[in-house]
Amino acid sequence: MRPYLAIIKDSFREAFVSRVLWIVLILLALVLLLVFPLSYSFSLTTEISRSDMVNPDELFKNIATEIRNESEGNPPDDEVLAEIVALGEEGIKKEILELADKQEAGGVGEDGNKKPQGGEPKNEKPEAGQNPGRVQADGGQKEDPEKVSGRRGFRERMMAAQDRSDLLVRFVNDLISERDLSGVKLLDGQMLFPETRALMESSELESIEKQRLNRLIIEQALEDAVRSGPATSIVFSYLGMEIPGKFPIEKERLFYIVRAFIKYVLNFVFNTVGILMALIITSNIIPQTFDPGSLNLLLSKPISRWKLFVAQFLGGCAFITLTMSFFFMGVWFYLGTRLGYWNIRLLFYIPSFIGIFAIYYSASAVAGLIWRSSIVSVVAGSGLWVLTFGMYLVNTFCETSFNSVAFREMDVSGGQQFVSYIPDHPTRLSLWNQETGDWEDYSRGVDSELGLVLGPLYDSHSNHVFGGRQELVMNPLGFPAGGKIELLARELGVKDGEFRLVELGLNSVKEIYRRRDGRLLLLASGRLHLLELRSDPENGKDGEKEPPNENAADQEPPGNDAVMAESDAEKGDRMNRLFRARSLGPKRSIRTGGNNTAVAFNPMTSQLAVLKRGKLSIYSPGKDGMYELVSEKEFDEFRNGNLSIGFNADKLLTFHAKAGLMAIDTGSMEIIRKFGEKTRYLPLSIQTSNDGKWITFLRRNETVWNYSLQTGDLARLGTSRDVKAITFDDSGRLHLGDRWLRLYEIDMSNESVVATSQGKLTAFQSTYKGIIYPLYFIFPKCGELNYTVEYLITGNDTADTIGTTILKLFNFDRMLPVPLETYNLEPWPQVWNALAFIIVMLAIGCVIIERTDY
Repeated sequence: MRPYLAIIKDSFREAFVSRVLWIVLILLALVLLLVFPLSYSFSLTTEISRSDMVNPDELFKNIATEIRNESEGNPPDDEVLAEIVALGEEGIKKEILELADKQEAGGVGEDGNKKPQGGEPKNEKPEAGQNPGRVQADGGQKEDPEKVSGRRGFRERMMAAQDRSDLLVRFVNDLISERDLSGVKLLDGQMLFPETRALMESSELESIEKQRLNRLIIEQALEDAVRSGPATSIVFSYLGMEIPGKFPIEKERLFYIVRAFIKYVLNFVFNTVGILMALIITSNIIPQTFDPGSLNLLLSKPISRWKLFVAQFLGGCAFITLTMSFFFMGVWFYLGTRLGYWNIRLLFYIPSFIGIFAIYYSASAVAGLIWRSSIVSVVAGSGLWVLTFGMYLVNTFCETSFNSVAFREMDVSGGQQFVSYIPDHPTRLSLWNQETGDWEDYSRGVDSELGLVLGPLYDSHSNHVFGGRQELVMNPLGFPAGGKIELLARELGVKDGEFRLVELGLNSVKEIYRRRDGRLLLLASGRLHLLELRSDPENGKDGEKEPPNENAADQEPPGNDAVMAESDAEKGDRMNRLFRARSLGPKRSIRTGGNNTAVAFNPMTSQLAVLKRGKLSIYSPGKDGMYELVSEKEFDEFRNGNLSIGFNADKLLTFHAKAGLMAIDTGSMEIIRKFGEKTRYLPLSIQTSNDGKWITFLRRNETVWNYSLQTGDLARLGTSRDVKAITFDDSGRLHLGDRWLRLYEIDMSNESVVATSQGKLTAFQSTYKGIIYPLYFIFPKCGELNYTVEYLITGNDTADTIGTTILKLFNFDRMLPVPLETYNLEPWPQVWNALAFIIVMLAIGCVIIERTDY
């Protein structure tokens, strides 16, 4: 063993003489020294920023209205807002009123043109017979006045919006910093957030705590207009000097940014430049060792040739291990001492980097053994890097393109099968066509960038399929934010039919639920509404309702030619006259906005559960069908952090990013079971059977899990694989939709597959499945070795994509209702693949050195 240790020692000596090594070490040390003085501290979040405003223009308009009502002695339009406005500073209120009057009287019109005083917008058009783009006498072309006016109008709208936002932020922040809002009468103590109540019950509050309390009151009182923000803000300092500016962020989100930085930036740097530098540093080890003079000296000792080659290879890997350990341990020590992020698992990045390096170095070592040239060694290792990286990019592109046609939601009811797709898919909704055995595009009229954010849900009583379309509020000063959700409906069986907007007089539809009897409920404007057909749709009148036609889907609707002849406006008006939403209460509005909130509907009992900032509220319909609050309790485990819930029978499942999965008995309002730390994840979808037997959820790793309401057991469904969407049908059978556009019908009693519906694959999908992926499987998956280390560091079996990471870094995931895509972390296949490749390359090198006559 001693001779081989001496050989490894010689490998270190060869690497140490490299100038590239010392340059790299010095640069790494300088980086660590420069970032070490950077530290941070947390303070409470108090101020409101523009990004916290859901719709600043609407809020500005409402505040100006309440200021006028106050000054003129008129009754308030909104009592909550009026009470807040009354506490505002008079000078700022006067500025708001003046700006509102100025912009309404002579400011920017709806079309972006400047209005003349007391008249309609001036629209300068060329005279009759005059070419708008006519050539001037000097040879220049005169611009179209309408285009110039449009650009000027856009600039004016931006400036007007900026003035309104700036003044609005000043007004709200003055309330927070200078006023005392704790005496607002309309704040019911039982409805307060736990953090708000804790601050109000405190006998002595510091100045920043009073401001934090004011901010929380603003968030709750103006819940539809002001977005709930992080409870803390971060302040950075360098060499003990505070850097100006506060950034609202939770500690967990900060650590997420740190992990994302390491994952993408450091991984990219070290897996590209780092690998190349390591190959250059170790390129001389093999060629110089096997020169005739050096080899004869080494072989004069009692050692074998192939063991000599393996020892030299291990020596190069060991040297790079020490070099990389210096940097990564420095990063780990900095994160722990300066940022408080002590995670010993971060050191798994060291074996990850060495494993990737060993793959390329094995090819470099064999090339150096054959050609005995350090340049050829570097070229061989770099060539393998280009090849594997290229294959990784091709596979990633194909996989991403394939996933862009994935299912999003499903509904199987009344003998109909509907699927909606993720926003990247050009088709928004499809209906299974039994005759053709494929999916039929059924999304005409949806016209939404995000597709259907609610539904689809089929209502057999009205023979219509419903869905929710999300509006995007386009703010010229920032990114678009989620606006209200509109209800769309399309009648089944109508030739050339399309989705139409259903106006029910509701502000925004939050959720759509199906009761056990098949009727649909809408959660909108803080109350539940029963969707009903009008008995006299032509005149928009209600009376005794006719029994639903169970065979409506199989019949041609009467007067179809007349419907086809109707204009778009007439069709929309006809749809509005067809339905109504009957309010079912409760009397007090259910506040479901903001973060740390989840809502679930029980199809068996028609109860509604709301878990908001740790407070669980159960609403149940009474004898008259009207909903009322029946029980309420606070749980400290769920006060902060993202969560989802599922509700069926008398059990509630809570999925919490910190506390994990727990089961709550809604009768006793007690936690009856905790499923451990490994359940700290949020599911992609939660579905409940209407027979009161199952709560089933789809995890982001595309596996399906069942919670039995009878036994209380949690288990993975054995038939689930690559699942994209799940749903229960009317009979209690589970339906799964996978990545290959297949639908499985599962009998839950024995988890057997009853029926399968297979959609047709495109040529691209077939090519990827049959050719590209098998070819990619042969090569070492160096890019996927990062999946292994991420799995070891986080303990999660899924990870965020680059797009999802960007959304979370800029808090867009809290402003836009977009699905947060993930990919599976299968940690071990790429490890065995890499080990097999290294063993094969080393075996080739051993055969060459044994058979070569030196």
